[in-house]
Parts: sequence; C-alpha cells; structure tokens
Amino acid sequence: MTKAASAIGACALLGGLVVVGNAGAATTQHARTSYVNVGTFSPTISSGAGDIDPYQSTEGTARQIYAFGYDTLLARSSSGRRVSELAQSWATSPNNISFTLRKGVTRDDGSTLTATDVAKDPACIKNPKTISPWLSFAPPIDYALAADDATRTVTITTVKDFGLLLQGAGELPIVCPQGLSDPQTIHELPPVLWTGWMW
Repeated sequence: MTKAASAIGACALLGGLVVVGNAGAATTQHARTSYVNVGTFSPTISSGAGDIDPYQSTEGTARQIYAFGYDTLLARSSSGRRVSELAQSWATSPNNISFTLRKGVTRDDGSTLTATDVAKDPACIKNPKTISPWLSFAPPIDYALAADDATRTVTITTVKDFGLLLQGAGELPIVCPQGLSDPQTIHELPPVLWTGWMW
C-alpha cells in the first residue's frame, strides 16, 4: 500500500491505495464499482491542517491527512477490529508489546524498512528535544525499546502496566529515518498538495 510514494519521510507498503468512503447506513443496493488502484485522490477537509509533521500535531484535520501520508503498525477494519498494517503480527502483555513487521516493506527510497527504523519513531516522540504531543497518549508513560532486525521485531516495554499500549503504539504514524533526522524534508515534500478552499 503506497500512501505517498513521493513524500520523503513517509513509510509505505508496496502496492496501491484504494480509498472507499462509507456514507452510513445506506440500504440501496449498488452495482460493484471498479476502483482506481493507483491515482490521485482529492478529499475535502473542513479547516487548515496546521503542521503536517505528524509528530508535531495531533489535531483532527492533520490526522486525517496523516492517514493518507503515513502507515501505522496496526489499522482498524470497518468493524473496528485491529488488523495488521506494517506489522504482520503482535503480542501483548500489561506492560509490553512486540510487533513483527511484514516482509518486504520498503521506504520511499526503495530500501527495506527495518525494525531499527521503526523503533526510532517511539524513541523520537519521547526525546525531550522533540517535544512531541504524541507523547501524551502513545504511550504517556516511560518505556524502553528493543529492535531485532533479523526477526523484524520491535518491542516496547513500559515501566508500569498501561492498558492502551496496543492502541497508542499501534496507531503511531511511522516516519522514515530521513524525516526523523531532518523534519524539514517533510515540509519540503508534503504528502498532500493544498489546492484551496471549496465553498
């Protein structure tokens, strides 16, 4: 799934993005539609997104954009169930979660996304120099990180039990190493093109 192949800093799976909207409890039967596998999607948002660096804003409109620009370790199905995205599997305990990455996940430059790369993201948000608002919930207590590139596993261990560890860590947007080391690249090549207001 390529969410923003041209944006430096965004990590993505191979393939194409298919965006399907659900208007609610419609009862009318519709013919099956062929969706575009690779192409341009133009959503409408209700306000300016503010900072498009995913670790500097958790504002609602910005998070809508992050959903198209960045992958997460886990996603949700239409029924709300946790499903794999970058992680093919995961195991949890009250103060520990371990993700095993899918094989063949690549970064924007075509290189393989490693467990070490992914571990740099939760390390970044708890770095005092980053001052990331994500730290308030992903997760909001101190934690240690371990990465094993051979087994493609990333492990987060919190200093005490934390009931929302799966949600907090699983839904963190994953930014590739170049974007973490030089956040300005995220602004130079954003995953979206702002075209103006529609009234």
